Amino acid sequence: MVTLVVSPSALHGDRVEVEGDEYRHLFRALRLGPGDALRVVDGRGGARFGRVDAIERRRAWVCLDAPAPSNEPARRVELAIATIRPERAAWAVEKATEVGAAAVHWFGCERAPRRYGEGQLERLRRVAVAAVGQCGRSVVPEVGTLTWEALLARVSSRSTVVLDPGGEPPAVAGGDPGLLIVGPEGGLCAAELDALVAAGAVRRRLGTAILRTETAAVLACGIAVCSTG
Repeated sequence: MVTLVVSPSALHGDRVEVEGDEYRHLFRALRLGPGDALRVVDGRGGARFGRVDAIERRRAWVCLDAPAPSNEPARRVELAIATIRPERAAWAVEKATEVGAAAVHWFGCERAPRRYGEGQLERLRRVAVAAVGQCGRSVVPEVGTLTWEALLARVSSRSTVVLDPGGEPPAVAGGDPGLLIVGPEGGLCAAELDALVAAGAVRRRLGTAILRTETAAVLACGIAVCSTG
């Protein structure tokens, strides 16, 4: 079923107005018509069934009905990823959203000194919203940046796995990894790994293949979200 992302306040009403990109996607690309059913979500876990009520040239209205399933995974897993090129970052956010990531945090390090400005982050957040509409979730993952100090503080407050080719297998098995850290291509430097381990992270590896940063992040997140051990 098609999913439309709206504001939390809009989800509490009886009728939602649809304009702009969402209108073009639903009523020009997907060609929804009056009476067609869809899910409407607020990006925070709320979801209701909806029905297309009326369509005009530049806007449409959807009537809201009963609560709908949230389609959210049972496990909450956040990603912290070393910064990469913008187009690869967009791919990572899209796919991490699809597999169930609760948040995507970007951080700089010795081998990945790139920093994202607010404009780049806003573009990545729009990618996350679009991915929620595509995959049918009801939560839009948080997308932002962390300083190294903030990353260490986050590690100390939750169960954390840092992906490391020199770590023990498997990367994710059982337990409840609340945070997965993925370093840059070439890996985190020894001092950075030591700092993360000192803060409470566990070093684990995915396998023998050398994966790109974004590939490793999405693969590990998918395993962690779906793990039942």
